[in-house]
Amino acid sequence: MNTKMCGKCGQTKSWADFNMRSDGSGPRYICKECHKEQSQCYYQANKEKCLQAGADWQKNNRPAARAKAKRHRDADPKKHRDRNKKYRDSHNTRKPIEIERAHHAVRVALKTGEIKAQCCFVCGAAGESHHSSYDEPMRKCVTWLCRAHHQQLHAEHRCAY
Repeated sequence: MNTKMCGKCGQTKSWADFNMRSDGSGPRYICKECHKEQSQCYYQANKEKCLQAGADWQKNNRPAARAKAKRHRDADPKKHRDRNKKYRDSHNTRKPIEIERAHHAVRVALKTGEIKAQCCFVCGAAGESHHSSYDEPMRKCVTWLCRAHHQQLHAEHRCAY
């Protein structure tokens, strides 16, 4: 079994504890643990540069990036299917069409000046519209509540929207 001394921590470890050089000529001079620590320190010190480099690589290597992502997904499809389902279930932003239409009616009415945004009728803070009914004749009849009171009202009545 081949062993090597890490150039950073000084411990003698097997070759399996070292990453291999990209040219395939043998293990790198520092062990995987030290390399991980070194990489994390570099990332923290140069976070913006690393994020930009990653974004640039993906932009300039779109086919390779897609192929890499596909290989990753194909390696464990059940894991990704379960993760995607969990995300969809927790981020279900699709609302019934009646609600969409009521929200749209209020946005248009605000834009045209037909109605005016008001403060929360409970505390006086900046308000957002709350529909007590989504039926067509009531679409523009809203109560103005701050975000906190709006969420509280929905929590008390267990409304989905």
